[in-house]
Amino acid sequence: MKYSMNILLSVMVGCTVLFSGLAMAQTPEETPSAETDDARDAASADTASENRDADTADMPPVPFSEDKGAALPRMTADSYQFNESGPLISLERAQQLARKNNPSFRNLDEQIYQSEVLIRSAWAMLLPTVSASAQLIRNKSESSMAFPAFASPAFKQWVNDDTDSVPFPMGDEIVIQKKWQSSIGLTTNVTLFNARSIPLIQNAYDMVDQQRLKAQIARNDLLFAVTSAYYQIANLRELVNVYADNITVAKESLRMAEARKLVGQGTQIDVMRAQIQLKEMEQTLADAADAYNTAKRSLALFIGVKGDFQLVMPRQIQDVEQTEASLTDSALSNRVELRSAEMDVVLARRMIEETRNKWIPKFDATFKVDLSNVGGFSGEKVNWMLIFGMNWSIFEGGARLAERDERASKIRMAQNQIDQLKLDIKTDVANKVQDKISKQRKLEVSGELVALAEENHKMISKQYEVGMANSLELTDAANELANKKVMQVVAKLEYELSLLTLGKTVGEYSSLALK
Repeated sequence: MKYSMNILLSVMVGCTVLFSGLAMAQTPEETPSAETDDARDAASADTASENRDADTADMPPVPFSEDKGAALPRMTADSYQFNESGPLISLERAQQLARKNNPSFRNLDEQIYQSEVLIRSAWAMLLPTVSASAQLIRNKSESSMAFPAFASPAFKQWVNDDTDSVPFPMGDEIVIQKKWQSSIGLTTNVTLFNARSIPLIQNAYDMVDQQRLKAQIARNDLLFAVTSAYYQIANLRELVNVYADNITVAKESLRMAEARKLVGQGTQIDVMRAQIQLKEMEQTLADAADAYNTAKRSLALFIGVKGDFQLVMPRQIQDVEQTEASLTDSALSNRVELRSAEMDVVLARRMIEETRNKWIPKFDATFKVDLSNVGGFSGEKVNWMLIFGMNWSIFEGGARLAERDERASKIRMAQNQIDQLKLDIKTDVANKVQDKISKQRKLEVSGELVALAEENHKMISKQYEVGMANSLELTDAANELANKKVMQVVAKLEYELSLLTLGKTVGEYSSLALK
């Protein structure tokens, strides 16, 4: 029985670690939050709709047509009543609920939105900029000045008259500086041509596509975790049934021990040994039921279901009949990670193009208008100007050359990453194929061992009834049968998970991951 408990604890720990790691696996990078505006409202309309739908996640979901009547069988053991209630939830339904309700999926949508915002930032290099300024100044004193009135009649008379006796004619005083002086200015600048913007804008659009690819990978990982957990929980349920069957066997052993004692062929030690075995199996059954309930609650929290629910027996996974070479080719063709890595090379090449474009001159136009309460020498309180400019950075101390070499190195690194990823995929497929073969062999052997243990238990039971075997041999045979049944359930789970993992390695993606 210790071996059975170790297996049960291993499965419990596996389910717990699986769900505790999901929340940490998809933590988005910390980025500044964008201001809420019309563009944000339009982009997040779908997310808001999903949030409204999430409010009704506690309501019983509508089961799939294949869910009806497909729930796992209820416990029938007299020693333990295992009742389940709530809606039927199949594997497909659990994946849909996780896609709609889990915050990690919503964060992936937010990461895509943040990458879309970068497109607006890239276009901002070419769009107009507008700035305003205002000043209010308190001067020590007011300053004014009078200038000669060259165009006045007095000046003409002064020219014709004796300049020695007639004073030089002066005009009205012009205020140059007031005690309280105010001004308002508005400046608009438009980039007419900036070669750097071309690769940056292209990269901004491609980064959105790349973020969508990464989101598909992350969604598929989360949905795969839901699938794995669902199969683990279903197998935990089978373990509960196995332990319930073991109790039936233990009760039969206890009945035979008591019957042998009544006719004088057995002892009280035999009865006590059978009672101890029954108590141990009842405790193991209770622990298995607790592990099953705990795993179900973890899955319910992850997919956003409130209250209890009933599992539907998941479909049997079909074995992969392709060769390792064929599976490797499929993986190299289907894996989204390779497409994302190839896009990294494209992005890196555009960045070195952006560095080269820094040697190309930039052209812009600036319009500036000022409004002041002082007219100055011209007497105009409103002034404006239009400036066409060019900026050509010829040499920056070698910084651009260093940046070009650095970005060229990043291109080589991105290409090396593709080669390494291909090697990892080939190795991963080979390991998963070998693991599947090993788990399949283990499952076949476990079935043979269960058959042998059942036959051995039947023989020992018959011998015990007629006094040819003692109670210790019967207990050992019962425990051996119980252990072999548990090993068969665990081997079945390991084989199913190996098939799921192999499919994921080859590049099988859930349709929900691609949306």
